Amino acid sequence: ARFGAGYAYKLEPPDFHAWFEVYLSGKWYPFDATRKVPLDGLVRVATGRDATDTSFANLFGVVQMSQMQVWSHLNGTQLESSARIRT
Repeated sequence: ARFGAGYAYKLEPPDFHAWFEVYLSGKWYPFDATRKVPLDGLVRVATGRDATDTSFANLFGVVQMSQMQVWSHLNGTQLESSARIRT
């Protein structure tokens, strides 16, 4: 198993999210323990042993986020609701 982190564009409101993945029969399968995000709504940014392997940023001091922009592109294909994220 491994830790997955990325963007959940089907989460309301859209936000960054974490999940776990299991390797079975040559493929990685994602599972969301929170059951809040459809699996086809996840955009993988990183995978690793835990959150320390996948951090997006290390911030020190007083920080206030004022804006966030995320882009993703799916090579012209439509995902089905049962689609799996693969490496």
